[in-house]
Amino acid sequence: MGSNWMELFLAQNDFLVSGAESFARVFGLPEETRPSVRFVAFPHGRGYISMYFLIAENVHPNESPKVAAALRGHPVYYGIRTLFDPLYVLLTQKDGGFFLDRAMTSHELAKWFHQKESRLRRDIGTGKATNKPDSLRKSDQFRVFTGKYLTRYAVSNDIDAIRLAVSDAERPLLLELKKPRESIKQWQPYTDDCANYAYLRAFARHKNIDFRVICYNVNRRNQVQLVLDPECEKPNRASAWIDYKYGLVTPQAAVGPTPPLQLGRSTRKRQVN
Repeated sequence: MGSNWMELFLAQNDFLVSGAESFARVFGLPEETRPSVRFVAFPHGRGYISMYFLIAENVHPNESPKVAAALRGHPVYYGIRTLFDPLYVLLTQKDGGFFLDRAMTSHELAKWFHQKESRLRRDIGTGKATNKPDSLRKSDQFRVFTGKYLTRYAVSNDIDAIRLAVSDAERPLLLELKKPRESIKQWQPYTDDCANYAYLRAFARHKNIDFRVICYNVNRRNQVQLVLDPECEKPNRASAWIDYKYGLVTPQAAVGPTPPLQLGRSTRKRQVN
């Protein structure tokens, strides 16, 4: 599966795009490894307890120690860790297992998570299924793992794209990408995604970075919908609405200085086909 035009555009504009071939090339890894930055977080008081992972997929078990060492020793790893700390290198292997400092089965990895934070073992199972089956990679073992072994109250997702700061005058830019089948002109955020939006907004505020949502169509390269400040009634899928700012802009404008936007409110629930 090749990268789509948005992934290529972002890579050309210095973004690290989770799951994209360009991210694999940054580390000198085969394209099938599809590196990604992921987070697992759950509410704690007025904030969150978070863990972050740099994940590579489809790694042969014999190659896992070498691949993990190469990722941890790469300058980009240290750049990512300036924002996402603690950052663990986790590999999913071709034999169905995992590698986190050593080879692990799913049960051993679950035990590792539960020892890190005991609340992750309560009410096991995903609380929502927000991705359509055809949008999930068969090699994405970690997504299956989190739904099967961690609490339904955890928020677990990709960092879709991140542009790290190259100077003190520039703030990093964090992107959530949406690729609907419907036109971007009709698209509105889903309230099912409120847990993810709430976490990413809180993370961006805490780290003093920019956070934006970009909605794009695979067959429309000259225009995207830019969404800023998605604020939900509740920080979970029970939210009745999302208030946000939005506008139809060029891809270049979506990652540049903030353009004029209008206010919107969405009450949409995801349609499961």
